Amino acid sequence: MILVMGSRGVGKSLFINTLVGGYVAQVGDGITPCMYLIHDCTTTCLLVPTRISRSKVLLIDTPGCEDYNHPEKSVVCAQICRTLAHQYQRGISLRGIIYLQRMPQAQEPEITSPESLLTMFQDICGNSRAFFSNIILTTIGWQLPEFEESIAAVREGEICKSWTQILTHG
Repeated sequence: MILVMGSRGVGKSLFINTLVGGYVAQVGDGITPCMYLIHDCTTTCLLVPTRISRSKVLLIDTPGCEDYNHPEKSVVCAQICRTLAHQYQRGISLRGIIYLQRMPQAQEPEITSPESLLTMFQDICGNSRAFFSNIILTTIGWQLPEFEESIAAVREGEICKSWTQILTHG
């Protein structure tokens, strides 16, 4: 089981659809979550069973998690934890997390602070340094026209610097 996480509108559903090669998670055109089969998008996860190579994989499309310290985000974390617990009871354990981070545009602050992201990962996975090596932090949005090569290099450095605390855990 792999969680696919990131801010609202970052492209989690599109990422999953691309990975599985089909249309399994509804993709929105804005920042409002619109996953299908979900009554309350902000508190429900979408389970997407698929195969990667010869392995069965259960991807979990999660609600957006912008500011983990916001009171509503504890509801999101609780939903993710309930989903994980239910799958664990079925013999399916969490094997990894893919976290999608949109590259910030000029003068745009990061949406999720590294500290709140680390707290969220610890709440979901515990403090196991071994598990932190199963978290993939990835950036998207490089194809946007305002990203010249020199600007992209600076932004990448800023992101890596802000993720240092997380990277040292795994």
